[in-house]
Amino acid sequence: MITSNTIKLKKTKVITAVIVIAMILLMIPRGIVRADSGNCGPGLSWSFSGGVLTISGSGDMYDYPEHLHGPDSGNELAQPWFHLKPSITSIVINEGVTSIGAGAFWGCNALTSVSIPGSVQRIGFAAFADDRALGSVSIPNGVIGEAAFIRCSGLRTVTFGAGVTAVGISAFESCTGLGGVYINDLASYCRIYFGGNKASPLEYAHNLYLNGNLITNLTIPGGVTKIGDYAFEHCYSITSLTIPEGCTTIGEYAFNNCSNLASATFPNSLTTVGSFAFASCARMHATLPGGISYIGERAFNGAPLSSNIVVNQGVIGERAFNACGSVMDLTIGAGVTYIGPNAFNEMGGLRNIHYGSTAANWSALAADSGYSRVVTYPYWRGITYGSAAANVQPARSTVNFGGMTWDVLAVSNGNALLITHNVIAFKMFSSNYSSRASMTTGWEGSSLRSWLNSSFLGSIPADQQALIVPTSISTTPNSRFGTPGANGGAVTDRVFVLSVEEAQQYFANDQQRTASATDAALAGVGAARNGSAQSDPTTGNTYWWLRTPGMFSYSTAYVNYTGSIRMDGVESPTGSLIGVRPCVWVNAAALGISGTTGASAAPAASGANVEQISAFVDRLYAQFLGREADDAGRQYWVNKILNGMSAVDVSAGFVFSAELRNMNLSNEEFVRRAYTVYLNREPDSAGIAYWVAFLENGNDYGCIIHGFGESAEFTSICNSYGVTRGDYPYTYR
Repeated sequence: MITSNTIKLKKTKVITAVIVIAMILLMIPRGIVRADSGNCGPGLSWSFSGGVLTISGSGDMYDYPEHLHGPDSGNELAQPWFHLKPSITSIVINEGVTSIGAGAFWGCNALTSVSIPGSVQRIGFAAFADDRALGSVSIPNGVIGEAAFIRCSGLRTVTFGAGVTAVGISAFESCTGLGGVYINDLASYCRIYFGGNKASPLEYAHNLYLNGNLITNLTIPGGVTKIGDYAFEHCYSITSLTIPEGCTTIGEYAFNNCSNLASATFPNSLTTVGSFAFASCARMHATLPGGISYIGERAFNGAPLSSNIVVNQGVIGERAFNACGSVMDLTIGAGVTYIGPNAFNEMGGLRNIHYGSTAANWSALAADSGYSRVVTYPYWRGITYGSAAANVQPARSTVNFGGMTWDVLAVSNGNALLITHNVIAFKMFSSNYSSRASMTTGWEGSSLRSWLNSSFLGSIPADQQALIVPTSISTTPNSRFGTPGANGGAVTDRVFVLSVEEAQQYFANDQQRTASATDAALAGVGAARNGSAQSDPTTGNTYWWLRTPGMFSYSTAYVNYTGSIRMDGVESPTGSLIGVRPCVWVNAAALGISGTTGASAAPAASGANVEQISAFVDRLYAQFLGREADDAGRQYWVNKILNGMSAVDVSAGFVFSAELRNMNLSNEEFVRRAYTVYLNREPDSAGIAYWVAFLENGNDYGCIIHGFGESAEFTSICNSYGVTRGDYPYTYR
């Protein structure tokens, strides 16, 4: 029998159940939206079905650096498909998508395949990090950001299309399963800008395939003027190397640890061999051509080379020929301006050194070279000398200021530009992101700038602070990647760090830019000193910040411990501790500084016609900027060419300069100037319309530099001035 009490009890249970369900619903965070579709860019949408995540539309994807937070975090920088990540087995990116955002697919552990179309021009920071099931990836075009595929341990093959132009530092770090890197255009591959350590997948793959065939006898194609940094590092499959005439530069680490490389043939045109270029090539025999004017740190460390080595001019870096056991006779020309510490250390076979200048100049040149510690007894015959005049590089002037040692970089209008001799601290460039707007604040919004002009400035005694001259600081776009510089224009600072252009202007070469950290700076980071502090345990040199943006708006350029400028930069706000070398302009007379500059002259390349090069530079000033060259500017660009910079790269310095940007030229006017500079003629109306259309379609000025700078007309112009044309890779939108 059903009684009224029974009915009441059932009603009570129903009401209780409703209340419990309501309470459970209220407990669910309102931010959680278990959607299987949505937006992922201003013109992009995403959808998920059957394990496949599809990105469609036109334009750039949003960046998602807050990869560890789910959609319930309330953070606009979180992946919208976070809740689906365990189920994503395949990603299809449709044609029309132009970028893959930072952190976009970080931690998709079930992902086994991804399809990247030719329209994608940018793969952002850590875009595929920790996708351990991903087996292969083919990248047709564009730039690959820092740590893009870091810890993808299941990755077996990587294929680079001819349109790939740059790869950021650590892009393939810990991809331990790699077995092969595949390319279809060797010339394009040589031009890829690898940003640093573990940027290249060859770090683990060791085998490079061209059109499906394993490369053993590597012959660089004609027309390649520079072999890029890190290009063939750790490539064990290479047994011989032939570099053609016309190639002037071998980048740093280009063939480092190619352990099976037995022979190399170098062209007479070669002028620059970067740091570690052939380090640990323990089987390589080769003779160096006489035109080399820059040999970087450890460039041939551990390579046998030939019995006779001649270096006529320029810079020989630290440990450049360390442990080159086959060298018996070493000739150093009077044109050599600098020899680094231990440059000739542990050369057990060395019998003779001949120096083209006097014994007194040798003492000044080679005081720290380590030649006296060469193990040659009892066969050592000593050093012989010549009588030619020498051009020994003078030491940079230093001053004590604020209790620290500073190098004098320049003196102008009664003021001196100083930079700390050492790295004095390790700092992040900027704080973690809080919104998309904070990703593009650059120097003016950085925590590094704030620290320098508050805490660091406060550590300098007040009477010496009064000597610091407030300076207008501007930050120009990245000349390699076109990343915009300052958002709000110039800012006024008392303390700052150098831009890329200033680091090039005030230092003649990589060797001059190297710097070690103070004990206090190393103590300040403790256990990080050999990790995120980026200190090299062998040389003690460290990375140090520049203020120019890197490959992306959220990365910043820096100086490597070898002294090279890394244009791709490192991802700024997520904990990267990089060294700091503060700069100030001060009253020169008050510190007893005199003269016009503290910078050393750059070494001249063999046979260079300085008058011709000066005329070439004057032409760029007149036709790009519409004015005569100032003495300092002319000398700066002349020195860059003398040290191996190509004509197209010099022209890019003018194209992306603040001075030209501030002219606010129309696209048509810029194209007209480009016709005059690169083609030496007036444009036709059809030609103007053609190139203006490229600019209006979203391409930056780099498309003009590429299209005009690699022309037959500009080649002829360069030849007439005795400068090397070079190449300027660019992928058009």
